[in-house]
Amino acid sequence: YLEVHAKNKRSYHSDLDTVKVLNRFFAGKFLHEITPFLVDKFKTERAKEVSGATVNRNLACLKCMFNKAIMWSKFNGKNPVKGIRLFKEQQRLRFLEKEEIERLLRECAEHLKPIVITALHTGMRRGEILNLKWHDCDFRRDIIYLYNTKNGERREIPMNDTVRKTLIGVPKHPESPYIFCNKDGRPY
Repeated sequence: YLEVHAKNKRSYHSDLDTVKVLNRFFAGKFLHEITPFLVDKFKTERAKEVSGATVNRNLACLKCMFNKAIMWSKFNGKNPVKGIRLFKEQQRLRFLEKEEIERLLRECAEHLKPIVITALHTGMRRGEILNLKWHDCDFRRDIIYLYNTKNGERREIPMNDTVRKTLIGVPKHPESPYIFCNKDGRPY
């Protein structure tokens, strides 16, 4: 699973940690011995050690492992994680105070300030910002077009004056379409 499926994923290191946890609990079991009851027992025991959100990530990884095992014909049965209810997760919503924003910008390296300002004023994700290209920005209409989003849907992000001035102030690399790139033209 780790070598074939997870190796090139952004979550590789967390998957690696999860597999270690799963190995501890399910050690010595064949896939057909891992039942929904045993998965529920894992969920209960794991919740004594970590948050519900972490348990949910562990279960999601296990579910994915079983789905891959089924797809690769390594397991001929039903996914035992499929019917397991996940823990409710609290979404924490917090905004930076004005003083925190000022301190953050003061502490930023110069090349990071435009990235942080863009994030603060647009709410864009890190990957969306770092993959931003000049042709994605319509400076006449003050709109940033995002084509490669987390859910795969195109989004339009309005630019306020601060974002507009910040992006226009970023030096353009002569051979790179990326706004935020290193001296070789590759995105950060």
